[in-house]
Amino acid sequence: MSAQRRDDGVGERGCGSLLTVAVAFLALAVLSAPLRADEQPESEVAALRLTQEKLPEGWVVAKEVAAEPEQLLPFGEKLGGKLTAMVSQLLESKSGRVQLNYVGFLIPEEMARAYQRMVQLSRGTMTVLACGRVVLEVGAVDERGAPSDKLMELATSWLTLDPLQALKVKPHQVTGKWLLAEEVVLAQGDLRRVRADTGVEIEAGLNQLFGMTSGEGVRISLLKPTDPARLDRLQAALLRRSELRNKLLVLEGCVAEIAANDSRARDLAISLLQANAKAVRERTPQPEEPPAAEK
Repeated sequence: MSAQRRDDGVGERGCGSLLTVAVAFLALAVLSAPLRADEQPESEVAALRLTQEKLPEGWVVAKEVAAEPEQLLPFGEKLGGKLTAMVSQLLESKSGRVQLNYVGFLIPEEMARAYQRMVQLSRGTMTVLACGRVVLEVGAVDERGAPSDKLMELATSWLTLDPLQALKVKPHQVTGKWLLAEEVVLAQGDLRRVRADTGVEIEAGLNQLFGMTSGEGVRISLLKPTDPARLDRLQAALLRRSELRNKLLVLEGCVAEIAANDSRARDLAISLLQANAKAVRERTPQPEEPPAAEK
């Protein structure tokens, strides 16, 4: 039986803020059947999506729908790539509601292009994440129906994210100060060029560009080497080609480069990246130390 369309979304700060994706997911809510407990969406979406077991006490998966296989082709045409799965979830608690939209792509380069477009369309009203070949949107409202950055950040913390996505500066962290102008996941060709420049194999990369009310810009580049032992070499290579005013940080297995003419903006970017790195460490289980040997 098909799921009936209800006003279960998270409003202007949710899926409805993205025109292309909103149309797709509104159709998904009408045309698709809710997922049963024994059903799994295909591809990486299945591993990434939040299940009841992954949620803290007080939160429930109130609604979940997935596109049928025959729906993926027209949705993929709207989003610019071949899709493996589309899933929309609504989570609820006494604190509010969170909507998560998962879009799985077959080809990484198509995912990267769609991701860049979806970030631009969101205008900072949602958190847009890239996880493998999946683009994920997160939006939230509180118990009064008002947009909630706090709940959006909380829901993001429940997900198993790539380090770059966990580290990056989120638009809601700089509301009223900066506007996210561009965010790009580096494609394989870009990663090969970085390797040629630095001599270090790169697993993943992300570039962000924020605009300030003064007209100045803040650029943040995040690179994750394939071998963590090469972090120092990557940092040294980037330092040789970097401008003196740029700042380089090693955070959670990644190298971050911050470029900004405004020193206060640069300092703010550094503090936000460090805060995000601390949050990653706090969420990551630490190995237990072996008991001290008896003397």
